[in-house]
Amino acid sequence: MKIKNFSFTVLTLCTMLAAGSCKKTDDSGGGSLIGTWTLTELGFDANNNNAVDAGETTPVPASSGTNTINFKSDNTYLSVSASAGSSYTENGTYTYANGMIITKYNNSTPDTAHVSSLTSNKLVIKDKSSTPGGWAILTR
Repeated sequence: MKIKNFSFTVLTLCTMLAAGSCKKTDDSGGGSLIGTWTLTELGFDANNNNAVDAGETTPVPASSGTNTINFKSDNTYLSVSASAGSSYTENGTYTYANGMIITKYNNSTPDTAHVSSLTSNKLVIKDKSSTPGGWAILTR
């Protein structure tokens, strides 16, 4: 249950972190944020070195359901969390620039996520709100 809640929190954070600028790509790896991403791993930066080291993440168990986010080219996103016959959907706007995804849902306060790396098939986000920061790895 703790992993499920953390997964949902991270996915929501990722979703809410994309509202900072209109730039769709960044210099952090050459990949594009546009498209559908699935949360596949979670963990913590145990040694606080801002790099995903061996053993710092674990796969999200299938029993936790699926968590996806679709960043669209019009700077909107759709986030879906589904598990055991129930689902939660969120739509909002995002921006991405300077290694930051800023998302905004309805009239909420924008959320910011730090992109550690972005390639064509892997997005690594670090939650820097606590020490050690939490990792969320999304793939497509």
